[in-house]
Amino acid sequence: MAKTIRTYTSDGAQVLYPIDFINGFITREHIYVYLDTEDYTTTIAFTWVSDSQIQLNTAVANGLVFNIRRVVPRDAAVNDYVDGSILKEKNLDDSYNQSLMILEEIEDGYVTGPTTIIGVLIQTGQGASFLQELKPTDPVINGVRWYKPSEATTYVWYMDDDSGQWIEENPSVAEAGIHKATTASLEDLTDIINTAVKLIGKEVFNETTGRPVWSVGTSNSSVWNYADGTLAHTPV
Repeated sequence: MAKTIRTYTSDGAQVLYPIDFINGFITREHIYVYLDTEDYTTTIAFTWVSDSQIQLNTAVANGLVFNIRRVVPRDAAVNDYVDGSILKEKNLDDSYNQSLMILEEIEDGYVTGPTTIIGVLIQTGQGASFLQELKPTDPVINGVRWYKPSEATTYVWYMDDDSGQWIEENPSVAEAGIHKATTASLEDLTDIINTAVKLIGKEVFNETTGRPVWSVGTSNSSVWNYADGTLAHTPV
């Protein structure tokens, strides 16, 4: 099932439709309704009933196919952090989800997206991750990760005393789903999520709770915290 689009054939009468994307949406402005023959920006007028349902102003003509699609921006971060900012959990979650949702769009076949990918920066308290085509410059922090969409490859920044370089993340780790995990996996000392490429500040999306968590250390027993620093999971 597609993660970022729902396609319907109208019966000429129905006007209420669900908004049921697994990871929801960051803002209502990212939801588009349009005929299958049109670009997503050519929208069908609708209003919000709730965060989980919309109502078309006028029913689509009988037999016509239309889409409800979530499209997140790729040319600007949803949150622009500056030194001294107070980091709130929702802002960190939204920043993480922007990257996750772009990856879901790519999985659904929308490789180029609404704009050219020039980079999405996800800030955490201890690290950062980039989603962009061009190689990030001066990432500074050891363990920063960069995903290059055209290669479907993740790189990790390693730095010694005087230089650094991008190293391709272990393919077997990526295939094992290192970016997503369940509560059971996060709390299992022997699970690959705790034994491979576990870096300080590494972010993982918990599919059980629907929330991202961050590692505070590099050992398989290092705990996972929420964005506000509270304990989320302890591997045992």
